[in-house]
Order: sequence, then C-alpha cells, then structure tokens
Amino acid sequence: MKKYNKTWVWSIFLLCIVGVTLSKNSLASDFIYKKILLTQSINLPNIESYVDEILVIEPDFMVVKINKNTVIPNISLSPTKESDFIQRKVDIYFQDEQQLVHILQAGVDIFHKTKQKIVGRAFDAQIKRLEALGLTIFVGDNL
Repeated sequence: MKKYNKTWVWSIFLLCIVGVTLSKNSLASDFIYKKILLTQSINLPNIESYVDEILVIEPDFMVVKINKNTVIPNISLSPTKESDFIQRKVDIYFQDEQQLVHILQAGVDIFHKTKQKIVGRAFDAQIKRLEALGLTIFVGDNL
C-alpha cells in the first residue's frame, strides 16, 4: 500500500474546502472571459478598474475576466478562443507549508513537486498573485 504525505493530503483537503466556500459566495455565471486587442490605445489602470482579473497579457492582446454586464468605455471586447488562454511554464520556490497552500489555492497546474520547488504552468494572473505574496517564480516559455 502506498503511503501519502499527511501534510500534502491535508493541504489538498483545505484547498477543496476553500474552493467550495468561494463557489457558494459568488456566481460563476456572472463572469465571462473576453479578449481586448492591444492595437487600441489602452490605459491599463482604467481597464483594471472595470475587470475582475487580467488572466493573460500578450504583446497584441489580453484576456480579461469580466462581469457579463460590464461595458468598458471606448474599448471593444472580442470573444475568446481556446488558443487565447496561454499558460506559462513556471518554477515556483516555496519555503514553508503556508506558501505551498497559497500555490495550491492559486490553482497552478503542478507537474512536479520537490521539497521546496514546484514545476508547473500558470496564467499571468496566478503568477502576479503569487509574486505579490513574496514567492520566487521563474517564468519560462508559453505552454
């Protein structure tokens, strides 16, 4: 019988509890993802005030999570395609269990975990959130 690390199992359990709690407090159906072409003149702080999250930032477009009833003045929103949801390869270094919980809560796709490093993939919004918490992240190629 395979033994499981109790800390790892406990962290995943807590992540599930947080996910269920968050899903009960907001309606996912109120939000949609839209693409903003960056050929337009863009005022990023203005955009951030209208959107829930900037998921992906590329040189020629960004994908934003926005309330389906929100209109951003002077900005056209386009439908997204599956290929617009670009994730980046990441190496995330953590020092303790609390930082590991933050990584799990951010929803990073984990390919491999060692004692203090996670190799996986993440959206720009997830990377930004984890960097704000003080985690060291090395970003690689798009996946």
